[in-house]
Order: sequence, then C-alpha cells, then structure tokens
Amino acid sequence: MEPIVEKILDDNFREIIDQSAKRRFKDISLATKDYLAKMLTSFASPEKLFKEYHFGAVSGYGLEPITFQLANCLESESTSIHASRLRNLGDHCLFLTGYLYDFVRKRGKSQVDFHYQVGSSAYLQLGQSLENNTFTELGDRFVNLSTLIGDLHLPQLEGKKLFDLYEQWLITKDERYASLLLAKNFTLTDKKII
Repeated sequence: MEPIVEKILDDNFREIIDQSAKRRFKDISLATKDYLAKMLTSFASPEKLFKEYHFGAVSGYGLEPITFQLANCLESESTSIHASRLRNLGDHCLFLTGYLYDFVRKRGKSQVDFHYQVGSSAYLQLGQSLENNTFTELGDRFVNLSTLIGDLHLPQLEGKKLFDLYEQWLITKDERYASLLLAKNFTLTDKKII
C-alpha cells in the first residue's frame, strides 16, 4: 500500500473511531485509538485477511480459521512468535466481530461469543506478557471496541439497507443490530414495517 494512501486511511479510521467513541460515551486511551486505526488500515490490504494457510494436512486460501490460529498460538516455540501470533489472533477476532459481524453471526451467536472470548483472551495474555496497557485495554473492552469498529457501516445504512437491518433485528433481537439502528436514530419496535 502506498504511504499516502495508508496515511489517508489511518486518519480516516482515527476520525471515525473518535466520533463513535464520543457518541457512545466510551473513554478510550489515545494509544488504543491509534492501535485500532492502524489495525483497520492494515486490513485494507486484502493479503492481511486472505492468504494461504496450512494446519497439519489442511491447506487453503482465504480467511484462516480462528481455531487454526488459536492452535498455532498454543504451539508457538519462541516468545516473539507466540506474541506475534497472539496479536494476529486478537486482531482477526476484533476485525471479524467488528467489521464482518454478519459473516460471523450467520454461523450463530455462539460463534460471535467464541470470537469475543478468543480475541479478548489473546489480547489480555499479550498485555500481561508484554506489560502493555494497550493490549490489556483491547482485551478488557473487546466487545465495546468491536461495536465501535462496526460503526464503520453507519454511513452506508440508508434506505433499504436500514430496513433490512431492522428486519434482522426483529428476527434475532441482536444487540449489535439494535446499536446500529439506534445510532441512525431508528425507533425500535417489535412491529414489522410494511
């Protein structure tokens, strides 16, 4: 990625995170906001998310399953490789539950909870081993930060997309969908809109 494009993306993500945090009254450290902006910028490169992976006899291309990433963390031989894998695992879980929430949610709410747990634990372990407050905050506030990342969808939620989201909320009563609807000043009612 070109440095100028990276800078523009980073600044844009930082502004969105700031606005979302203010709207949601979430006090987040500057270091964590910076980390989130850089993480989101890195995921703008397709090779960060879609790549070749190998686990035992299984090989593939695309999103590396979180269970494979978790197993690789457990098998890390050196401290630096273990830390790098934990960070990658936390980042993937946060990005997936933040920006690609529907992708994870389609496999069931238990998959969302699994990603929350794994990602949060990865960051907390990393924060403890590196004595790094940013990773500790990422782990402690994982679900809230995931919701902030989900707010990247707000500008696109207009017209039919907004009503489709409302239909999803009616079916699932999912808090993430309610959060997005409320951020768009949508009144939640159990009545179907015709």
